[in-house]
Amino acid sequence: MRLLLCLLSAPVANSLRAAPHFSLLQTGVAAGVAMMGTDGAKATIEVDGVMVDVGGMSRIGKEEIMSPKAHGTSPHPVQANLRWNIDRRTADRICSFNRHYAENAGYYETTSYLEEVSRESETVYYDSVTGKPLFVAPRG
Repeated sequence: MRLLLCLLSAPVANSLRAAPHFSLLQTGVAAGVAMMGTDGAKATIEVDGVMVDVGGMSRIGKEEIMSPKAHGTSPHPVQANLRWNIDRRTADRICSFNRHYAENAGYYETTSYLEEVSRESETVYYDSVTGKPLFVAPRG
């Protein structure tokens, strides 16, 4: 969920703040849990020619998820080429060396996210460290 925090926490912050469990969302699970949904529905989607299982119930991870690893709380730094002109150093600080917060308010406005992401067709969002698909939005 690493870059997901970088990309989505600011754009959806206002709607998340209205959620009754916003305090849980601030604990490092943030927008990813909110965007995956909690209805338990599962599906298999094709992402770049690879079939990926998605959906299911959201779960809060245990504290050891954030234990020290080779690169902060991640095994590696974030990938070099991030979409939407995301600053790699900012993403890496947030994703690998951060326990409580995301980017500064309004950071997303300095990226090309709002101009480039489609509001009509689905966008696949990927983990910034592993490159694995995390979720698809908008859906439903």
